[in-house]
Amino acid sequence: MGAASYKRKRSLAARAQIDRLISQQRHVLFIHYSCESFYNRDDGLSPRITSIAVKRFDNGQTLSFSIHQIGETRGITGEIPIDKYDDLELEMLNEFSAFIRSHTGYNWVHWNMRDSTYGFAAIVHRHRVLGGSPASITDEDRIDLSALLIDIYGPNYATHPRLTVLINLNGISPQAFLSGADEAIAFENGQYVTLHQSTLRKVDLLPNILQRVADGTLKTNSTWRDIYGTSIGGMVEVITSSWQFKLISAVAIIISLIRIAVWLYTLVKDSSVP
Repeated sequence: MGAASYKRKRSLAARAQIDRLISQQRHVLFIHYSCESFYNRDDGLSPRITSIAVKRFDNGQTLSFSIHQIGETRGITGEIPIDKYDDLELEMLNEFSAFIRSHTGYNWVHWNMRDSTYGFAAIVHRHRVLGGSPASITDEDRIDLSALLIDIYGPNYATHPRLTVLINLNGISPQAFLSGADEAIAFENGQYVTLHQSTLRKVDLLPNILQRVADGTLKTNSTWRDIYGTSIGGMVEVITSSWQFKLISAVAIIISLIRIAVWLYTLVKDSSVP
C-alpha cells in the first residue's frame, strides 16, 4: 500500500469514527484531568492528580472529581495541608473508579491521554500508589480526538500546543483555560479551584471541536494537500464531499424522478386510449 493510499485509508477511518460518535452520543463521554507537573521530577514519583472532569455528549452534563471538593466535605477550605493531600486524592480516585465501573462499554474521548506520563495509565498508577483499586477502561473504548484530527487534517493542522492554537483559530473563548505550564504554576501555588476550572473548560472544548469536525466547520492550518493528498481517491473525495456536488446530485435525482413520472403518465394515458 502506497503512502497516499495509507493516508486516505486512515482519514476515512477517522471520519467514520467521528460519525459513529455523533450517532451514538448517549454512550460517549469526554474526559480531561489536571495534575502536578510531570516534567523535571527528580524524585521520580508520580505526579499528584488534582481534578478529573467527565462530560456526557448527549445532554452536556459534566461530572467532576476534585480534591478541593472532597476537602470541603471534610471541612477543609483554602490551602490543603500536605499531610491530608494523599487521603483526599485517594478518595477522589475511588469515586472516579466507581464511576468508570458504572459506565462499562462507554466511549471515552480524550486529548492526548495516551501514556503513563499523562493519561489513563497515569491515573491507574497513581491510584495504585495511594493504595486504591483502580478501574480500567479498555483500549478499544479510549478515543484520542487529537490523533483523529491528525489522521483527518494531517500533522500540520495546528502548531504546538495544538489545543490552544485550535481554539484561537476557531474563535472559541478560552475563559478559564490554562496552558500546561500555567497549570503547573497553579498547582505549586495551591490554586486547586483554578486548576479545576481549567479542567472543566478543557473537557467542554472537546465536544465542541468534535462537532465542528463532523459538520465540516473546524478551521485548521492544513492545506488542501495536507487533507486530501494528491491521489485520485483523494480528489474524488474532495469532489463528492463538496456541497456543490451534493446539490447537483440532488437536482439530477429530482430531474430523473420527474422524467420517470412523465414517462409513466404518458404510458398509462396511451394505454387507456381505445
